[in-house]
Amino acid sequence: LVSLHGTVIDTDTFQAINNSCLVFDGRLVIDSFCRTNDPVIYAAGPLTKYKRALYCDDFTHQIYCSKEIGERLAHIILPIFDPSLPHLDEVEKYELPKYVKPKLVSAKLPGGYNYLDISKPQPLIDLQTAMMAPDYGRELITGDKEMGYFRIHLNQYHTVETITCLSKSELKTDNICQLHGLHQQYMNCLEQRSMAASSPTSSSTSTSRGASFSTTTGLRSYGRK
Repeated sequence: LVSLHGTVIDTDTFQAINNSCLVFDGRLVIDSFCRTNDPVIYAAGPLTKYKRALYCDDFTHQIYCSKEIGERLAHIILPIFDPSLPHLDEVEKYELPKYVKPKLVSAKLPGGYNYLDISKPQPLIDLQTAMMAPDYGRELITGDKEMGYFRIHLNQYHTVETITCLSKSELKTDNICQLHGLHQQYMNCLEQRSMAASSPTSSSTSTSRGASFSTTTGLRSYGRK
C-alpha cells in the first residue's frame, strides 16, 4: 500500500503551539535565528516558516538539508548554556541565513527498489517548468531494468545540480553525495563522454549500455577516492 497525501499539522501539535501563545501562520513562525515570538522558545525544521517581514514564503526549512538546519540551531542555542562558546555571527535583521548543503531524499520503494534524490536547496518547482528555462542545462540519463535508473542534471555552468537514482542494488549514499556541485571535468569529462556514446538521434540523454557502464563505473570509482 502506497499512500501519498499532503503534510498537515496534527491537532496535538497545533494545540501545544496555540496554548503557548506562539504565532502560527500555517506553520510555526520564526525569525532568521530560529526564534519564535517567545524569546525562550526556538524552533526549526519543516514545521516552521519565516515571518512575513522577510518576504520569503517559499524559503522554508523544508527545502534545506535537515542536518545543516540542525547544526545552525545548535550553534545558536549552545552559547546560551555555555557562555564561553562563541556566539553565531549576527546577520542583518531582515536577511536570511545561507544554507548551501544539498538536500537528500531517500526511500525504500515497493519491488525492492532504492530511491535517492540529491538536489540543491531551492523552492519547489515543477520539473517541466524548470526544463523550459534557457539556463536549465542538460540531463545525462543512463540505466536499464537490470542496472536501474541514474540521472544527473548539469546546470549552465556544467556542474552537477541534481542526482536521481533508482536501483535494486544498495546505493552508496555518502559516495554519491560527493558528486554534487562538481564540474563535469572532474569526472573525466563526463558530459563529453556521454555525448560521444549517445545515439545520433538523442540530443540530451545517453541510454546505451556502454554509456551506462562507463558512467556509473566512473562515478563509483570517483566516490571511492
